[in-house]
Amino acid sequence: MMSIPEVVGLAIITIATAYALPGFYFSLQRNVQESRYQKERLDLFRERARIQLDAERTDRDRELMSWNSWRKFTIDKKVKEADNICSVYLVAHDEKSLAPYLPGQFLTFNLRIPGQPKPVTRCYSLSDSPDDLSRYRVTIKRLAPPADVADAPPGRGSSFFHDDLGEGDIVDVKAPAGQFHIDPSSDQPVVLVAGGVGISPVLSMLNAISTSGDHRETWLFYGVRKPSELVQFNHLQELERLHPNIRIVICYSQPVPDGTLRDQDHVGHASVELFKQRLPSNNYGFYVCGPPPMMEALPRDLETWGVPASDIHFEAFGPARADSI
Repeated sequence: MMSIPEVVGLAIITIATAYALPGFYFSLQRNVQESRYQKERLDLFRERARIQLDAERTDRDRELMSWNSWRKFTIDKKVKEADNICSVYLVAHDEKSLAPYLPGQFLTFNLRIPGQPKPVTRCYSLSDSPDDLSRYRVTIKRLAPPADVADAPPGRGSSFFHDDLGEGDIVDVKAPAGQFHIDPSSDQPVVLVAGGVGISPVLSMLNAISTSGDHRETWLFYGVRKPSELVQFNHLQELERLHPNIRIVICYSQPVPDGTLRDQDHVGHASVELFKQRLPSNNYGFYVCGPPPMMEALPRDLETWGVPASDIHFEAFGPARADSI
């Protein structure tokens, strides 16, 4: 049987332990949380450092492996993507390495079209991630004659690619170029906006973000008239499924059949009013490529919304440019 002093001592120890244990638990929990936070910061630093080093290596390789004049490429395959839109895959005829490029840049072609007195020069946007340099891919829309010009011919370059060039044919190409591109080393969240075949450079940007391990918040607002005009829709859905940081909104300017519209999609044009409904803020880099009506409205409306001009990047196409995207 314990003596009174022993009982008192045990009671004191019990009470002290009761008070000390919660403090010890919370201290331990805080240390675990701080350790986890430090690890997450270290992992993020390592990831950003890797992306920065990759970007610097790409810049160096781009300078070393670029070429100044025309280089021959073989059409490896052609793939129909949508109504009057096809992708053309190109491999180097000399089988040497390809120059890296920035997501959103384009290739310049020197086309020898039968019936034309001299070669026709056209530019078409690269439409895939630069992480795969086994080949280049451009996505081209057949340009119809302008509706407001009587007896105007269809696009010469785009028609030549659609109707005359096939697998095994050789074309002359200049090295990738262009100022419309994302910065792979940046962690700024981005909003990509494409209208019609303007998806070509935007798809390159989106694929680059997904394949490089870039976890920045990314939105795509993709405007078409109807579902048959969508380019690589299944691929886009798969990107959204696999990458929680990527969100895709299809904007149909015409009514669509029942069952076509997903919960996140929209009937109407891509617009700043839509961005205000879907985005938590305007704190993004905006990259916009589409036809003249889109390009006339969006950059102006984005600035009115308070987006700095330095965060608005765009490339337009139309009667004088549509055949060169």
